[in-house]
Amino acid sequence: MAKFFPNAIAETAPNSERKLWRALEHLDDEWHVFHSVAWQAPRGGREGDGEADFVLVHRRNGILVVEVKGGRVELVGGQWFTIDRFGERHSIKDPFRQAVDSKHALLRYLREVPGFASPSVGHTVVFPDVTVTEGIGLNPRAVILDSADLADCRAAIDRVLAHWQQRGSQNLSPRGLEQLVRLLAPTLTISAGLRGDIARAEREIVTLTTRQIEAMAMLRNVRRCVIRGGAGTGKTLLAVEKVRRVASEGGRALLVCFNAPLATSLARSLKESKAITVSTFHALCAKLGGPQVPSNPDETWFADSAANVMVEAAGELSDEQKFDALVVDEAQDLSDEWLTALQYLLRQPDESPILLLLDSHQQLYRSALNVPEQWPVIELDRNCRNTLPIARQVASCFGDAAPTEGAGGPDPSFIEADDGTLIDVVHDVVRRLLVDEGLAPEQVVVLSNHRKPVDRLRSMLVGPAAFVEPGKSGVLADTIHRFKGLESETIVLAMSGRPGAVPDKHHDRTIAYVGTSRARSALLVVATRSWVHWFREPTAS
Repeated sequence: MAKFFPNAIAETAPNSERKLWRALEHLDDEWHVFHSVAWQAPRGGREGDGEADFVLVHRRNGILVVEVKGGRVELVGGQWFTIDRFGERHSIKDPFRQAVDSKHALLRYLREVPGFASPSVGHTVVFPDVTVTEGIGLNPRAVILDSADLADCRAAIDRVLAHWQQRGSQNLSPRGLEQLVRLLAPTLTISAGLRGDIARAEREIVTLTTRQIEAMAMLRNVRRCVIRGGAGTGKTLLAVEKVRRVASEGGRALLVCFNAPLATSLARSLKESKAITVSTFHALCAKLGGPQVPSNPDETWFADSAANVMVEAAGELSDEQKFDALVVDEAQDLSDEWLTALQYLLRQPDESPILLLLDSHQQLYRSALNVPEQWPVIELDRNCRNTLPIARQVASCFGDAAPTEGAGGPDPSFIEADDGTLIDVVHDVVRRLLVDEGLAPEQVVVLSNHRKPVDRLRSMLVGPAAFVEPGKSGVLADTIHRFKGLESETIVLAMSGRPGAVPDKHHDRTIAYVGTSRARSALLVVATRSWVHWFREPTAS
């Protein structure tokens, strides 16, 4: 059976495409079938984007671009029509012209990918609901599939390949095939991290949900869009996939986020590509602004002056120094002025692709970004990071609907401690995780809602390790603010607060939401009585 990308057809796909999908299932496993394919290329002064209903790929037979036209169709005086169930005619585009245009657009796209030798590309038009007895216009019957051909799809595809002299004439290498799959596939998989009991955690792979596959399709079909989703729904992974795709297609990509630790982590994971730049807005401004940036800029300078400095610096950049695409993770933390300034770093500020990924629940720093109304928005609604018990705790912070699907794991633990004993209790919890449970120091992270507990912990040893700052070996201790966007198998939350204070403000809920959602498999909360009560019944507070 052929390999399909995605592995299931969307419920919203036209019935005509569903019919062809079922027929293509009878191809052998050397065929790779891509449904609803779209691509974007650096335009270079001309249109570079394209799309196709299906693209078929075979190592020895090359590529076929497939256009599908369902229902009854007619060609009258050179004009194509489709006829609906009420007998009404509707004019449509010439499907053969569409197939040819898609074929040439795909060829141009592949030829511009550095280091990729494209195989031959043919095309075919499929009419799954009618019978075709002869060629149509200048198009021979050999490149047409009708309803009868779908009963023996292998023979029909062989006939098309023979017409284009592609059958057995290609020699796409395994590496070339792998690269082609990456360029065309509208899906990917997400590593969901370690699950289950921390003493016997095992890696589990979660395949993207339908909504996430739709998000990937959107990244191919539109140049500017927004992906919005809660913590753990795969936004950062989609951001990484987008910049990698731009780089693989020969472009330069800029990935910007607000948090410095997240930028460091992303830069480390993307270091293999020199075509990808990862930075916080602040670091990028400091790099580009040079002497215009104060030696110790404060938040007021960044709010009032930084954007203007970046725009001015962008004007001094050569075209080769600018970028072909912009991706902003944690976009809820950026201001309108910052986003506008970033657009000036693009080769085509009004046209180059932009992807914004945001979660309004994680907005810790500033007022909401005003996203242009014309940009399409897609919502991600499945938590792919946290075990189900943790995901439910995360959802409760803002009273969101509790998820019903997810990996199993231990329930979150809640331990009361006043501010005077908080550090000692956290120390004891971490020591038990390392010594009694046998976890490695790098599997545990301690996060706090205040800086003071973090500073105190970093001066202490714990079991066989020490509490450390980012980049050092040991048990990382940091603030929730700085760890936003990152994750760990085990999170110990150290939540301090005034005695009797009820953490019911929006900021408190945001801190709790961000902190709990960093834990993939195990969550242990050490907190004052008011915090523990709130975590157990957040909607009652």
